[in-house]
Amino acid sequence: MKGLLSLTWIDLKLSLRNFVATFFTLAFPVLMILLFGSMYGNAPIPDFGGYGAMDVSIPGYIAALLIGSTGLMSLPIELVSRRQRGVLRRFRASPLSPASVLCAQLLVNLALCLLGSALLLLAGTLVWRVRLPTNILALAPAFLLCCASQFSLGFLVASFARSAKTAFAVSMAIFYPMMFLSGGTLPMQFLPKAIQDASRFFSMTWCVTLLKDIWFGRGWNPVALLVLAGTSLLCALLSVLFFKWE
Repeated sequence: MKGLLSLTWIDLKLSLRNFVATFFTLAFPVLMILLFGSMYGNAPIPDFGGYGAMDVSIPGYIAALLIGSTGLMSLPIELVSRRQRGVLRRFRASPLSPASVLCAQLLVNLALCLLGSALLLLAGTLVWRVRLPTNILALAPAFLLCCASQFSLGFLVASFARSAKTAFAVSMAIFYPMMFLSGGTLPMQFLPKAIQDASRFFSMTWCVTLLKDIWFGRGWNPVALLVLAGTSLLCALLSVLFFKWE
């Protein structure tokens, strides 16, 4: 446990020193809500059930811009880059268990998601007075399930990508369509019906659905639960079978 905590702390400091990753994880979502808030404000809108544009944007930004970007971009690219440089092979030869090395990455990315969410909520509350979730206790396991689904998908990408460039290309090809078409950045109500139907095949769509339903007091969405739990289990199993250390 001590080795895991030490490695996690070191990996967290290394992640925070990466300007690009830190910017897109911590600063970019805040800039998004400040930019779009200045354009649309946060006055109640009938199409949003009386909520404002920024009210409904917060959970979507958390799912897409924070959980999605860390799980599908930062996590696989970092793992593949370490494998390519021989770092994972040296870790495997150290007293640390392989599980500790991978768990450290999970904990680091989870911590970044939590920190980014806190900053996003702080900015939204101070500037636009966004409505906070009605049930924090239910939101916590939903947040973790969303992280599990996207992180496991990121591990799957890392299992098959042979170079950091390949991981970057594959991650972008998966992440950006989901980010724009899942309802995470653009409200689902504004997307064409055909895109809404196609977006049901994206796991991120169900992350957005699950977080929004709980955020606004509509309860647990059973379909989202099944999809995200199934995605997490399937991708985790495939990652265990095919992950390479060198």
